[in-house]
Amino acid sequence: MNKNIAFIVFGLITLAGIAGAVFIMIHRPDATATFTTFLLTLLGLVVVAGGLGAGLNSVQQKIETVQRQTNGTLSKKDEEIARLNAEVANLNRQLNPDTEHTDGR
Repeated sequence: MNKNIAFIVFGLITLAGIAGAVFIMIHRPDATATFTTFLLTLLGLVVVAGGLGAGLNSVQQKIETVQRQTNGTLSKKDEEIARLNAEVANLNRQLNPDTEHTDGR
């Protein structure tokens, strides 16, 4: 989410909360504490949700960067390692033809 949009949404919720608090204070002053607690809880949840969204967006961008940077090179490395292992085994057989072991020794 864009930071400006998050700031505007938080500001609108805050303004609506202030207007609601003024309305509650005028019409029902005994419920002001409950409404204030509710409003602070709501604003806290909005902040946590915004932070979580920003954090997830950051993680997603890093994952995409890593995927672009690897670009399939890991599978190419695995293929190269398998080719080199086969070459080593072939050279080992050529150097030691009389010591064929089937159990890997």
